[in-house]
Amino acid sequence: MSQLPVLFFAQLITDMLLLIIGVWCFRKASTPLRVLIILFVLHAFVDFFGVYLATTGTENLWLHHVYTPIEFALIMVAFALWQDNKKLRFAMIITAILFCLFCLVVKVTSYESIKQFDSLTSTISRVIMVALALYTIVSLYVNNYTSIFLDSRFWIATGILKYFIGTITIFALGNFFVEMPATDVVLTWSISWGVTSIANMLYAGGLFCPIRQ
Repeated sequence: MSQLPVLFFAQLITDMLLLIIGVWCFRKASTPLRVLIILFVLHAFVDFFGVYLATTGTENLWLHHVYTPIEFALIMVAFALWQDNKKLRFAMIITAILFCLFCLVVKVTSYESIKQFDSLTSTISRVIMVALALYTIVSLYVNNYTSIFLDSRFWIATGILKYFIGTITIFALGNFFVEMPATDVVLTWSISWGVTSIANMLYAGGLFCPIRQ
């Protein structure tokens, strides 16, 4: 652990800080933000549990297979609750359900082995999340009634955009990267650790915004 780069510990620290902030803000948060806070807590748990499994020499890639559909569903539900258009809200909920079913099918059919990265489902999830975040940011700009920088949705969507764009290549090619030398693997994952740390800070900014939608 002591030989791991600073960005690794930066992610764990920002995970913990976001968890603490989320728990502290939970009672006064809106329903969509509460859904996201649950996701932040779950993300921190997965990160710390994954580290624990790795340090004990236990396989931990299966965590991604469990976490990816849950992450997708929670984000989609939160953003759906932010929509005024009932048809769009319904479509987003259906998308979350269909994606979870798709994840289940590829696992059951062994198309994605739980002993490897969930490259297919993670990549699809990231493409959809990037589109969702971009749509949200553009919608806020077009329908802006006040500064979007005061709106929690802007910071959450920006964090999601940053995280999913920054990690899409790593997860899409994850099974290739793990075959590289250890130093190259650490360098590659440093990108993910750094991106996640920045995203965590953006999420925290959203929880502290004066306009908590």
